[in-house]
Amino acid sequence: MLKRIFIYLGLVLILVGAFYGYQWFKFRPVKIAAQREIDAYVAQHKALQSFGDLDLDTTTLTFAKLEERLGSPSGRAVASRNTSKLGWACKGQECLITAWFAVPVDKTIAADEIPLGLMVSDPWGSLFGRSQHVSVSGAYLGESEEQLRESGKKRGYGVEKRMNQITWDENWSLVFTSVQGKIGSLDFLNESVLQKAALGEKSIVSHSSQDSKNN
Repeated sequence: MLKRIFIYLGLVLILVGAFYGYQWFKFRPVKIAAQREIDAYVAQHKALQSFGDLDLDTTTLTFAKLEERLGSPSGRAVASRNTSKLGWACKGQECLITAWFAVPVDKTIAADEIPLGLMVSDPWGSLFGRSQHVSVSGAYLGESEEQLRESGKKRGYGVEKRMNQITWDENWSLVFTSVQGKIGSLDFLNESVLQKAALGEKSIVSHSSQDSKNN
């Protein structure tokens, strides 16, 4: 009788071990993929931290100024037909700092070229312990929405254009996102340069259309 009990317990232990072994092998790829994703986020955040306290100024912002402060971009990609996207502190195609220029991806960006837009973000900074100071023209990552809006008004702007978009100065508007009431990303749009780029696109389309009619 005792022998049968030991045999039964042995079989139970084997079955339990087989079950947990199967579960381990089944979910191991998922765990590995999740760990790789976490490691990538950590590396990306460290890349942002490597810039130290960061204070960019839209009033003097050019391609040369960005390279002077951030170094060469991690990558350059097509944003649209005649627009390039540059990124720093990247994880694949996702970058914590991104700048757009009205220059085709196969053309050289002039040192004095002014960007169409600039985005800085660190939505997971609070998880990693945000220790650096990241700002663009007086707007800060990690400040409250209320502080951001008040800062815009003190500058004489801060007019609500649409949800989470306000005017920031004469040329730039600001689109922002927040996590639990704290600013997680700042997306500055250069309205004057965007308008010129849009007019240029219309001119190109108009000329192309006219040429095709003449031919």
